[in-house]
Amino acid sequence: MRLKLQGPLAVAWVLLSICAVAAGPATADLITFDLGNGNSFISGYAGPYVQVTVNRTSSTAATITFDSLTNGGNIYLMGDGGTVGLNVNGAYTVAAGGLTGTTTFGVSPPPYSNGGAAILAGFGLFNLTINSTDSYADTSTELVIHLTLDAGAWADAASVLTPNNLGLEAAAHIFVSSNPPVNGGGPLAVGFAAGDGSSNPQCTNGATNYPACDNQNRNVAEPTSLALLSLGLAGLGFARRKQ
Repeated sequence: MRLKLQGPLAVAWVLLSICAVAAGPATADLITFDLGNGNSFISGYAGPYVQVTVNRTSSTAATITFDSLTNGGNIYLMGDGGTVGLNVNGAYTVAAGGLTGTTTFGVSPPPYSNGGAAILAGFGLFNLTINSTDSYADTSTELVIHLTLDAGAWADAASVLTPNNLGLEAAAHIFVSSNPPVNGGGPLAVGFAAGDGSSNPQCTNGATNYPACDNQNRNVAEPTSLALLSLGLAGLGFARRKQ
């Protein structure tokens, strides 16, 4: 038996089909937050210092990116032992070739290495740290870490990291520098900054804190897709009433 669609019912079917195509796969499941809590060595320089983006690419894979922020005439570079620290939720593996980034003065390849678990200056124990060399010339403006989960699943981007013993999810070793930084010079100050995964986010709607931030979890249908879906359902309802 074949169902022949005519009139309003056919229009509704077309609208629903367009909606399905337009919606496509869900947008990236990601969160962003800032490392805005500087220790005493850098607290005299206004934060936030680094933006962290957690992008869950599947239930067992995630990419975490640390990006330097600027404030006034300064830029906050990352480097040395404990260049960044994370507290990953669950047993994990750093993917092969999974440490990439952009070094401040174009050093290639980036001198990153997996430092394992370590305590980062006043901010507690992190179960994953990434190290670089102890040199201002080897500082970075970006560091990208690709993780895979060894067992279980991450339900969403917010579950990739978990608070450590002091309630913090990420930290970075900060080299305060002039903006732009000058090769052959030196940092104005060196210290650590940390964040708990929720404070001082970079929000697309201008909010300054969760849960008002509209980009805490983007694994949702886009507004256009939702509008098309509503239109299609309305058309289908109209068709049924006509029959």
